[in-house]
Amino acid sequence: WLKPDKQKELIMALEENKVDINTLKSAGIKPKYLPKLRQYQKLRSEMMDRIWQELNKRGLLNEYIENYVSHIYKDPEKASSLMSDVYQRRPLSGSKYFTKQRKIPTYREAMELGLEPKYTNPVELDTAYIGQALKLIRTHDMINELKDNGFWKFVRKGQRPEEGWTKVDDPIANVWFRGKEGMVHAGDYYAPAPVARLLNNMASVGLFGRSHIFDALRQTNNFLNMIQLGISAFHGTFSVNTYLGHNFGLALSEIMTKRKRLSGMQRMITKGIPGINIPALIKDLNEGRKLVKALLRPEDVKTQKQAQFVELAKMANVDPKLDRMYMLGAIENWKKAFKQMNIPKTVTLAPAAIVETAAAPIMRYMVPWLKMKTMADTFATEVARLKPKTELEMREIAVRSYDMIEDRFGQMTYDNIFWNRTVKDTAMIALRAVGWNYGDIREVVGAGANLIDIAQKVRNGEIPKPKDISQRTYFVAGMLITQAIMGAILSYLYGQKPQSLLDYFAPRTGNKNPDGSDERIIPASYVKDWLAFSHEGTLRTLRNKLSPVINATIELINNEDYWGREIYSKDSSAWEIAKDIGKFVAEQFKPFSLQGYQRMKEHGASDVGALMPMFGFPVAPSYLARSPIQQYIYEKTREMQGVKHKELANRYQARQELKKALKKGDILTARQIAQEGLKKGYFTQKGFKRTLKNLNTPPDISLFKMLPPELQARALTKAESREEISRYLPAMSKP
Repeated sequence: WLKPDKQKELIMALEENKVDINTLKSAGIKPKYLPKLRQYQKLRSEMMDRIWQELNKRGLLNEYIENYVSHIYKDPEKASSLMSDVYQRRPLSGSKYFTKQRKIPTYREAMELGLEPKYTNPVELDTAYIGQALKLIRTHDMINELKDNGFWKFVRKGQRPEEGWTKVDDPIANVWFRGKEGMVHAGDYYAPAPVARLLNNMASVGLFGRSHIFDALRQTNNFLNMIQLGISAFHGTFSVNTYLGHNFGLALSEIMTKRKRLSGMQRMITKGIPGINIPALIKDLNEGRKLVKALLRPEDVKTQKQAQFVELAKMANVDPKLDRMYMLGAIENWKKAFKQMNIPKTVTLAPAAIVETAAAPIMRYMVPWLKMKTMADTFATEVARLKPKTELEMREIAVRSYDMIEDRFGQMTYDNIFWNRTVKDTAMIALRAVGWNYGDIREVVGAGANLIDIAQKVRNGEIPKPKDISQRTYFVAGMLITQAIMGAILSYLYGQKPQSLLDYFAPRTGNKNPDGSDERIIPASYVKDWLAFSHEGTLRTLRNKLSPVINATIELINNEDYWGREIYSKDSSAWEIAKDIGKFVAEQFKPFSLQGYQRMKEHGASDVGALMPMFGFPVAPSYLARSPIQQYIYEKTREMQGVKHKELANRYQARQELKKALKKGDILTARQIAQEGLKKGYFTQKGFKRTLKNLNTPPDISLFKMLPPELQARALTKAESREEISRYLPAMSKP
C-alpha cells in the first residue's frame, strides 16, 4: 500500500541494512510491522546468500555483496545495462546483469544520478532477480548435461558441423575472443537437430509482455473465459470427472500388474465410482495441498513421501501454481489500488476482481491440488509397473507422468512442450483453452496409436504384455466407463431408464425440447468433447474452439450469430445497428451456466433441476437430443433459409413466446404478446390465425412441411422406426 517514493526508501534501507523505527517512520509504515519487516530482511538475506553460493560454485559469480539488492533500472541504456526486460524469455540463460561488476555501488547513489529503479516494490525487485538467477543456473546445468551426453559440440568458424547437427540460435552458443582489432568470432556450439530445435524454441521471443495489442487481447479472452466458464462449477465438475476417469484407468493398470491387484481393486471402488469417491476425493485434495506447499516451500517438507515428490517434481519441471498467463491479475491489482486509496482504479478493477475471485477456488487451488496428487499416484503406479533400472528411466517416467496429468487437467506448463513462443502466444489468442485441447488430442491420439501397436503385435503372432498397454489407453477406457456409470445414476435419479447407449453419456431428464426431442444433460467431461467431435466433425469443432474474442469478431463480420440469426439489420438506422451490436457484445458476457439455467426453465424444469448447468451438467447440444430424421430436417431447412434476417428472427421469437403463453394458459400474457406483435408487424391477422391453428403442431413437423417433396422423401430414409415414419407421413406434400 506504500506509494512508490516510500517504497524506494525501503529498498535503500534494505541495501544499507538500516531497517529500524526511523526507516519505518520515514516510509510511513506503522512500527508494529517492524518485526515482520526484519523477518523478511532475514529471509531475503538467506535466499540471496544461497543463490550466490550456487552461482559461485559454478564459476558464474565471484564478487560477494553483503545485503545484496538487485540493480534494475527503467532506462537500461542510461544505466549501461544489458537488461531491457527482466521477464523476457530470451536468451536461454536469462539476463546476466547481476554477474557484471557494479559501476554504481548503491541505489541511493544511482538515484542521485537520475536513475530510476524498474521496480519500486522490494518484493517485485527480489522476484525479478531470483527468476533470472535461477534461469542462469538451470541453463548452466543443462548445457553441462548436454556436453556430458555428447549433445553439445563446438564448431570453429569456417568448419562444417556433423550431418544432422544444427546451430543453436542463442548468445550462449556463440564463442568470441578478444583480438588485436577487437572481438573476434571463434565459432558456435551445435546440437543434434531435434535438440537444437527445442533449444531454439526455448530461446524464441514471444508476444507476451512485448505487444500491447496481444496483452489486451489475452486479458480480454481470459476475462471472457472466466465469465463464461468460471462463474459456475463447470471446471470443477470437469476436473472431478477427470479425476474419476484417471483413477479408474490407474486401477485397471494396477489390476493388470502383479502384487498391485488388490490395491487396484481398492482404488477402483474408492476413487473410480461416482458418489462413492467423495471421501477419497476430499482426502486427495488435502494431500495435493500439502504437496503444493512442499514444492513452494521445500524447507517445510515434513514426510519422506513429500521429500521424494519434491525430487520427482524437479525431474519433470513441475509447476504447482497457476501460470500468470492464465490470470487477469485483477485481485492483486485491486488490493493494491484499495490500499493506496486509488478510488478510480479500485472501482474500474472491481468487476474483473470479482470474476477472478469467483474462479479462484477451482482454478488456483482445486485443479493444482488434484494435479499434484494424481501425478504422485501415477508415478508410483508406473514405477511398480515398468520397474525402471536407471536414473534416466526414472526421469522418463516422471516426465511422462506429468505430461499425462497436464494433458488431462489442463493449466499446462508450456515450457515443457517446447513450442516456439510466438506460435504459442498466437494460439492462445486464437483458441479457447489451447493446452486443454492439445492435451485432449495427445491423450486420444496416444491411446489410438497404442491400440494400433497392440493390434500389430497380435497380427504378428505375439501375445501383448500388460505393460504394453499405455496409461493413455487406460485413461480413455476409464473415462468412458466412469461417465457411463454416472449417466446410469443420473438416469435413475430422473426416473428415466436407459434405452440406448447415448442415454449412458447424455441421460434424458424427462422434459421435452421445443422441437419435441428429449431434453438431455451431459456432464462436463472429455466424453462431451469426444461426442461433439464425432457428430460435428473437425471444422465445426474447431470453430467452436475459437477464443471468445475471435469467435465474436467472426460472427460480427459475417453478421450471423451462433444460432444462424442476423445480428443487425443492414436496413436499420445507424443508431439501431449500434444498439444491436451493443446487445450482441453484452451477450458475450453472459455465463454459459446462466444460459443453461434459462434454457432448462423454458423447457419446464423445476428451479432445482434448472440449476444443473451451474454445477457442470449443462443441457446437451441439439444434435445429441434430436433423432437422425429431426437433425436432417433442421439442417436442410436452415440451409434453405440461410441467415435468419433480424425481422424474421424477431417474428419467430414472438411466435414462440405466444405459443408458450397459450400452452400455459396464460391468456393475459398471450394477449399482450399478440397486441405488441401486431403493432410491430410481427403478426398479420392471417398469420395470427395460422399460429393458433398450428399451436399444437410440433416444430419439426412444421419444418418438415416446408421441405420440397424430394427432401421430405430423403428425410424419411433417416427414420429409425415405423412409428417415426408414420409420424411424418401425414405432413408430406401431396404430389
